[in-house]
Formats: sequence, structure tokens, C-alpha cells
Amino acid sequence: MHIPQKPSGLVVFAHGSGSGMYSPRNQQVALRLNEHGLATLLVNLLTIEEEKMDIQTRQLRFNIDLLSKRLNASIDWIRNNPHT
Repeated sequence: MHIPQKPSGLVVFAHGSGSGMYSPRNQQVALRLNEHGLATLLVNLLTIEEEKMDIQTRQLRFNIDLLSKRLNASIDWIRNNPHT
């Protein structure tokens, strides 16, 4: 998470499968948003182990129940974080 001084909003990048929070492209987009006064949070919704499994099976990328629970947990974290 990156929070610039006096942010005007928050953008959450939620990654299910494929591209992730460490992607140079996603990092670059987040940096540009930060430069324009927006806070950013990049979240991988799958663990490293799950991502490896999903590459083989493609099952978790469509597991809406799992992904939505993890996205909701991320939103709860934002709501309870004193800095956001």
C-alpha cells in the first residue's frame, strides 16, 4: 500500500490469476496514480501455492466465492486501517 500526502482517493488492484502485485506494469500504473494524489493497494487474491496450482488447473481463477471473500477481507482491512 502506498498513501501519498493528502490522498484524494484509494485505488485497489485485486489480482486473481496471471498478473500480480509484483508485475512491473502494475507497479508502474500504481506509481502514476500515486503521483496524481491517489493511494494504491495492490493485492494478490491467491497465495503463491494457489497461483502455481491455478496455472495447471485454471480452477481458482473462476472461484468467485473464494476470490470475493478475499476481496472483502481486503476491504475490511482498509476500513480498519487507521491510515486509510
